[in-house]
Amino acid sequence: MKNVFLNKRSAFIRNVLLLLADVSALTASVFASLIIYRFFGGRYSMQMALQFWPFVVSFVLVAFFGKLYGMNFFYGGACINPAEELRRITLTSVAGALVLFTTLALEHNVKVISRGAMIICTGLTFFAVPLFRYAIRVFMKKSGIGIIPVVIAGCGKIGQAVITELRRDKFYGFKPVGYFDDTVTEYRRIPYLGRISDVVRVSREMEISTLVSCVPIYTLQRHRIRWKWSFEHLIIIAANSSFSISWTYPVDLNGLPAFGIHNKLRYKALQIWKSSVEIVLSAVALSLLVIPGIIIALLIKLTSSGPVFYMAKRLGRNGKPFYCIKFRTMYKDAHARLKELLDSDPLLALEWERNFKLDKDPRITPLGKFLRKTSLDELPQFINVVKGDMALIGPRPIVAEEKKYFGKNYRLISRIKPGVTGLWQVSGRSDTNYERRVFLNMYYLKNWSVWLDYYIFLKTIIEVAFCRGAK
Repeated sequence: MKNVFLNKRSAFIRNVLLLLADVSALTASVFASLIIYRFFGGRYSMQMALQFWPFVVSFVLVAFFGKLYGMNFFYGGACINPAEELRRITLTSVAGALVLFTTLALEHNVKVISRGAMIICTGLTFFAVPLFRYAIRVFMKKSGIGIIPVVIAGCGKIGQAVITELRRDKFYGFKPVGYFDDTVTEYRRIPYLGRISDVVRVSREMEISTLVSCVPIYTLQRHRIRWKWSFEHLIIIAANSSFSISWTYPVDLNGLPAFGIHNKLRYKALQIWKSSVEIVLSAVALSLLVIPGIIIALLIKLTSSGPVFYMAKRLGRNGKPFYCIKFRTMYKDAHARLKELLDSDPLLALEWERNFKLDKDPRITPLGKFLRKTSLDELPQFINVVKGDMALIGPRPIVAEEKKYFGKNYRLISRIKPGVTGLWQVSGRSDTNYERRVFLNMYYLKNWSVWLDYYIFLKTIIEVAFCRGAK
């Protein structure tokens, strides 16, 4: 029973660390809000900070019942996805603020804490709690603390994708310790544990309590009863992505199990809200970036000949072409250099055909390399958002030659505006192959929500801050 205990201990440690991250984030938000409040002329005291205790306590209690720490503290299975976690964190923060205000009102101490300070504190938690949680998950991933061992049934295309995802994932805390398959006996140094018929026996010997099933439906039908009663947690991966994940909800039709799907892209009010918020945010960003933009423009003119901006022709909503505005990062004769390179080097021509980019592109100027690495070349795209050509968050804009990689999916993906940032940009970016780019764009389309945009927005800040994936 040693490993069973370790599995539960890992889940418990993971949830305790997330709890500590939440309390730390809430405490930081309280003190930061009071400092900001004082900066605008308000008063600050330690007594005022201590009055925030109902906010912290209520947040933790609501978070516990809202499954922000799993089904319970000893739960080792998958629970909610990152976008759903952000939704629950936001609602939990609002609930905590309401409890704080109610507590102070009942104690007739409403004037002890300014409403402005409470609003600032609540707003800060929307960002602080997810970022603190991200930091603690990175720590757990690197240190191996709170990591839950799982086994994989099936190592076909889906199984291999699952293994790859779990090995780099930080959110769920799963570690694949081996896989079962009837044909594939070697895959990326992951231990091969036996055939599908050996799943229960070997897993019992290893005392693993979580199984991820990636087998075809007919194979699952043969083993599902035994697997269901042999594992504490059974996660079944669909053999395809023909339906959305985030849009589904369980339905009980008088004992008949089913699920429903609500298409959030059909909600006009949500689309209007998304567009309005993105235009306002982009307008604010442009006003704040005027001086940095002028400096970048001067550096471009001083370091190489040619225009400051590069007008990249891309396909927009419904396939309508538009010009995506970027700071120029290549030499003036970049197109002529590209043709010469591709004609002289078949390997580079193949790389360009496969990815529409070169890993080590000699056309990029020294300043351009810096601008791309830091994503500063993308700043003028806020103009495209204000103009209505692009969204702040959406699928990656593509050139006409890339349509063939999407196939029949392009008709769906072209229904929404391309984005300055998106799920592809925060999921490896230049380090991902084109097949995965298509998959991520389609996932975004099929699972869009305000909270998924919120997740991508926060993840973009982290990716840009660490200059990850950009080339």
